[in-house]
Formats: sequence, C-alpha cells, structure tokens
Amino acid sequence: MLLTVDNVTKKFGGLAAVDDVSFTLEEGKILGLIGPNGAGKTTLFNCINGTLPLTSGKVVFDGQDITGKKSFMVARMGISRSYQIVQPFGNMTALQNAMVGSFCKTNDYKEAREIASQALETVKLDHKKDIVAKYLNLGERKKLEVAKALSTRPKLLLLDEVMAGLTTTEVYEMLEIIRSMNASGITIIIIEHIMEAIMNISDEIIVLSFGKKIAEGTPKAISEDPHVIEAYFGVEEEEEHA
Repeated sequence: MLLTVDNVTKKFGGLAAVDDVSFTLEEGKILGLIGPNGAGKTTLFNCINGTLPLTSGKVVFDGQDITGKKSFMVARMGISRSYQIVQPFGNMTALQNAMVGSFCKTNDYKEAREIASQALETVKLDHKKDIVAKYLNLGERKKLEVAKALSTRPKLLLLDEVMAGLTTTEVYEMLEIIRSMNASGITIIIIEHIMEAIMNISDEIIVLSFGKKIAEGTPKAISEDPHVIEAYFGVEEEEEHA
C-alpha cells in the first residue's frame, strides 16, 4: 500500500474534527473524499501531510511511518497538496509560482524551471507562464494551485476542491488534467462537492460525517448507501396518519 491511515484522530480542545479514521490506498488509484461541510475532510488532509500533529493514530507512506514529521519533510518524501482557497504569489509570474514547488526537489535553477514548465504544460497553463498571477482568473488560479503542487514531483497528490467555483467547461477540463496526472503515475486523493465530478473520476470513495468515516466503496455503492444519503440530506420525518 502506498498510504495507510491508521486510527487517525485530531482533536481541537474537546472536539474531534477527525475521529478514529482508517483506510488504505493503493498506488495508482484515485480516491474521492466527500462529506458535508465541516465533516473533517481538509483536517484529514492536514493530518496526512504534516500540517497538523495527530492527537492519536499514525500515517504510513510508502513504507515509512511519517507520523509527526513536518510538512516540508513529508513534501520531500513525495506527498504534495493543493489548497481550497487559492493563494498564489500575486506579484510573481505563473512560472515563478510553479518554480517555488520545484525547489522542493532540486537546488538547480535550470532544472527547477524545467520542472515548473512541465507542470504548467500538464495543467494547460503554459501559455500563461509569463503572466503575473494576480491577473489570472479563478479557473487559471486553480490550475496554478495544482501546478505548484505538481512541481514538487509527488507520488501522492492531495487535491482540495480544485473544481469549486469553476464553469462546467472548466470542470471537465480539470477532470482531464487529473486523469492525465494519474495516468503519469501519480496517486490522488481528491476532496470535492461536485458529485457528478467526484463520482466520475474516483476508483473508490470515502465519506466523512462529523469527523467519522461512515462509508467506503465504489462510486455506485456510495451513491446508493442510506447512511450517505442521510448525512447529506437528513431523514424525512414520517408523515402522521389520521
């Protein structure tokens, strides 16, 4: 297994944002992570990549226990992520933004530039490489966010709502970008609220609700799971009969 999340819990005071979550992920797969707002999805990402220390449990990546390692160490080992709220370096070009990620793996400027250029080409933003990031539109900034993560040359890529706010055309283009990254050998975990998109691209899906894993399975099985339907839509009250 490329990734093993073993009984991971993250508490803030007395609140368990992630509550005893376990799963494994095979290399080369795309795993969807869904759940209502506040379910703990982004917090789980932060636990996996070392942004937040675990309250309990452990994370094993590529055969190594990475529990407690700092996020920059985890990135060098091969886990990278995008962020839900895009925050590019506004006064730097798209290429310069992507190069920040590539310096994670090399100190050579020319090599870093080549890696960043390849990342921008993968996300179909190479034609905007010399544009200052603050002048990019939302769809382009989302692509740049992915390119920054891709420039670290990850084995595992964590994508946090990279399709939120995009047009239908942009969503389909992002799906193709994700497929191409996966086809190149990158394993992916993706958080997304656009159900059509997540069901379309995922091999397996995990559902979180109030920090707990309530379901795991194929997209078809998840879409028919009564616990998932309840978590998203609630339970209709039974009508009273006279």
